[in-house]
Amino acid sequence: MSLQMIVGLTILLVVAVVVIRIFLTRMAGMDGTGGGIDDKMAITKFEAECERLCGDYLYDGSNAKLAKYCYTNMTGNTDLNRNGKTDTFPANTKILNVCEDMIYCFHVVSCEKERGVVGWDDCRKAVCEEYVDAYGDETKADQKVREMFPGAGDCDIPKEENWWYMYFGDYPCSNPPRDVYLKSCIYDSGNNQLTCETNCKFTQGNSVYFAVVYGLNKFEAEIKDNGDMMPSTSITFQNNKIIVKTIPPLSDPNLDKNAKANWQVNLICNDPKGATFLTGVG
Repeated sequence: MSLQMIVGLTILLVVAVVVIRIFLTRMAGMDGTGGGIDDKMAITKFEAECERLCGDYLYDGSNAKLAKYCYTNMTGNTDLNRNGKTDTFPANTKILNVCEDMIYCFHVVSCEKERGVVGWDDCRKAVCEEYVDAYGDETKADQKVREMFPGAGDCDIPKEENWWYMYFGDYPCSNPPRDVYLKSCIYDSGNNQLTCETNCKFTQGNSVYFAVVYGLNKFEAEIKDNGDMMPSTSITFQNNKIIVKTIPPLSDPNLDKNAKANWQVNLICNDPKGATFLTGVG
């Protein structure tokens, strides 16, 4: 009986060890599929911090508080599934993956304001506005924002699904990938020239379509990759301005007053990464 008890206890001990190891393996995420307790606690703690930062912004509505929510990223050991490499992590706020080593608050927590949810592009704008205001220079702001958002991380994300290329890019403040502006259009009747502020730039590999519409009149011009322009006119880009010469004159006596007072400028700025459509009204 004594020997049988010893054998029985040994078997029970082995079974207990196996059960405990299976339990610990699942809890610690050693299978590399979902992360362990420590990792889930780290994500939960980070989400709580992001909720707090969102709350700070919603309390007083300051752009500085919004920028802080946006540029705060997860630090510490970001190997969430403990497999020794940087993997993708599904964002909570968009159907996109991010890298474990570059997780920001706007990836995991939706900050909802009265006018809607703060989007990823809203975050870029908020951070840029703060640094353009601080430095008074978009180029310096670009450099600072690139330091805060250096890239998507060290995991493998297709470029067409890469949030950093889609929303930030190399020039997040002066020429962001998803936000091209056209404003302050001024017509000079003496030179028959139209000048608008824009961050659309003509470079090798892109094309620009420009149209001025007033009344029944429409002027169209397109600059393509090979430099061709239709119809023949003069379009230049300098100092964040697009300058168009020899457009149909707004001083044309056949134009009614309504057409002269309400004219529209359309700009399509295409580049190898995609197209941005924009309409400005003068």
